[in-house]
Amino acid sequence: INLNETFVYGNPPDAKTIIKKVVENKAANYKIIGSKNQVFIRKRDVSDIEELSTDLKKNSISQLDEQMIQNTLVKIPRHLTSYTDMLGDLYFLSDHTDSLKVNPLRTVSLKEIEIAELDQFGKIFENLFNETQDEEYWKVKTGILSQKLDIEKDPDGDTLAETKPGKDSTNVKYYASNIRYWLKYASINDTREWEFLYDTRKYQYDLLGGSHVNGEDVYIIDFVPKSGGEYIGRVYVSTTTYALIRADYEYAEGKTGRDFQLFGIGYTEDYFKASIYFEKQDDSYQLKYFSKISGAYFSLDRNIALIKKKKRWLADKTLNEIKVNMNLAVKTQASVEALFLEHQAISESQFNQYRQPRFMKVVYVDQFTDQLWDGYPIIEPTKRMREYKKQDVDW
Repeated sequence: INLNETFVYGNPPDAKTIIKKVVENKAANYKIIGSKNQVFIRKRDVSDIEELSTDLKKNSISQLDEQMIQNTLVKIPRHLTSYTDMLGDLYFLSDHTDSLKVNPLRTVSLKEIEIAELDQFGKIFENLFNETQDEEYWKVKTGILSQKLDIEKDPDGDTLAETKPGKDSTNVKYYASNIRYWLKYASINDTREWEFLYDTRKYQYDLLGGSHVNGEDVYIIDFVPKSGGEYIGRVYVSTTTYALIRADYEYAEGKTGRDFQLFGIGYTEDYFKASIYFEKQDDSYQLKYFSKISGAYFSLDRNIALIKKKKRWLADKTLNEIKVNMNLAVKTQASVEALFLEHQAISESQFNQYRQPRFMKVVYVDQFTDQLWDGYPIIEPTKRMREYKKQDVDW
């Protein structure tokens, strides 16, 4: 992508009108076509726990006690980071928004921190849940709110190895559902994340001029929020098709997303930054690259109870209960970055012929470096990704 050459208009068109035409022409410009795409995806999650404490109020589960809970809390790291890289093929079916099959070629993940106390906790609850009889159930309760848990007990016999991934593998179906969720952002359908396209009343638009992208002339438009708007950024729009070619934007200073503070529960979306780039393939525009970073602050100061009940006439009987007051405050940041390396049109028959595997092998490492991808028949994906970040924008 080359945006170094720019030009100005003697009689410039109205910037807001151009933005409105992006939405008007969205269905014609962004079509779901049957395709096989080689893609590199990087997922990163960071959590900083600022407060974590509990006060045991009630307990009838003999395997648990206050000392065990406190020993476990002390061992939990206050800074947690996870990375996962995946190089693979994504298969899409024409005109089906939810169609997706994944062929994982290589997956690398940062090794998780092993905490013996947490493993012990997990085994205790796994055993408790597996001992649940047909007329019994578990529920979580806080204040007047309660939610029944859907307990899936492990099957007996030799089928366990067939239904669960091994130590160095993960479930492809689960990972595919994550990819499907991440790609929803690129559909440009979310009116909140793409508010500056859908609610033009809230923004001031400024046409800076034009440029050339992959042989197309584009408008360069900056936008800033007026009353009620959340984002500040820059977009590049085709002068002929009004397709959004590229967008770089983030929360404006002092702006946040969802903000909820009630009954001891707090949640604030305090960071958002995204970039996206489309390339024209025949008569439609296909995703080439996107990155999205979302940050939030979550707090909890409430009594929480885990209760085992037995069904009976009139009122269900309480069999076991543990109740704690939890004080938690955590700041999180989640980012996903995807680079589409190759694109190949396929038929419905070719899509149906491919069988997605149940599990994929994961290479666990202690530290992430670019050299993890040495030897693969592609330019290092991390270097390719940086090419899309070179143009810094000052709004």
